[in-house]
Amino acid sequence: MANDANPVKGTVFKNSMAVNLARVVDVDDSNLVQSSVQSCTYTIYELDEHDENGETAVTGHDGASVTVSTSFFASLQTDSIWDKDSTGFNFKHAIDNSSNEAFPNRGKVYLVVYNIVTTSSDKIRLEFRLWCE
Repeated sequence: MANDANPVKGTVFKNSMAVNLARVVDVDDSNLVQSSVQSCTYTIYELDEHDENGETAVTGHDGASVTVSTSFFASLQTDSIWDKDSTGFNFKHAIDNSSNEAFPNRGKVYLVVYNIVTTSSDKIRLEFRLWCE
């Protein structure tokens, strides 16, 4: 269902990169395809464990562009990197930490938020909640 809003949960290592995978659907509950994505940006927030609304954007990862042609696919992919099911994924993004560390603090939870705009101007939000080891 298109409105099933559940953040993807995972673990990352301090100062490492992360590869985020997902099967993204549009407002009609159809798999999102590369040609229907106009733009995508992401922001990584470090969450404050003492304030449920406390989040601080990580330097260098605030409103950063995602290359649509390399992160979205025209069909579902079933590479061995995907182990959730046999259906596959249509979104894959490797967070670049060559200039700014994406996950600088061990023991923190990070929220990676992708804001996707489709060619029909629909806005889709995709979230990954990552624990840093």
